[in-house]
Amino acid sequence: LEFLKTSNICCPVCCDIYRDPVLLSCSHSLCKACWQRCKTVKSNPECPICRRSCSSDDPPQNLALRNVCEAFSQGSGERLSAAPSELCSLHAEKLQLFCVQDQQPVCLICQFSRWHTNHSFRPIEEAAAEHRSLLLELLRPLQEKQEFLTDAEENLKQAVLNTELQFTDTERQIKDVFSTLRTFLQKDEEISLSLLISPHYYLWLSF
Repeated sequence: LEFLKTSNICCPVCCDIYRDPVLLSCSHSLCKACWQRCKTVKSNPECPICRRSCSSDDPPQNLALRNVCEAFSQGSGERLSAAPSELCSLHAEKLQLFCVQDQQPVCLICQFSRWHTNHSFRPIEEAAAEHRSLLLELLRPLQEKQEFLTDAEENLKQAVLNTELQFTDTERQIKDVFSTLRTFLQKDEEISLSLLISPHYYLWLSF
């Protein structure tokens, strides 16, 4: 299909898309530059397609053909400007259909190729929506597991925090007990020393 489209808008001399096509008296068309080269080769130029002699005067422009070529060139530019992932690797056309049997996106030309004979096709947007829904269903258990693990992580963090608080509180209590015990022992030491140096203590010993 692509060949049929381009063959009708290609100049038979340069084999490229017509540029400023002119209409010869024999009804064939050439690029204006290609016709100028034909005139320089022979004094009596002839059509390179049918070999009929044509007037050496400048032929009229083929406006209808020029418009078709410009429209095709503009469409090709739009296809080339699309992202590579959106184009068919075989025909460089936009992927617009989804092959149900092969489970892959295809272009409109692929639809008529022998590789997809008797295959079913759906609009790519519709197929994408269905696959998106399927992926969401497959992701739901993973999301639930992720939520469970997130909650477990939060609970573990809270347990670690509670343990640290309990350790800090127990450490404080132990320090308070030993501080009280040291205060008591210090006071007991002071009392014992005061009794030791008291005169009454020596008097009591003499008896």
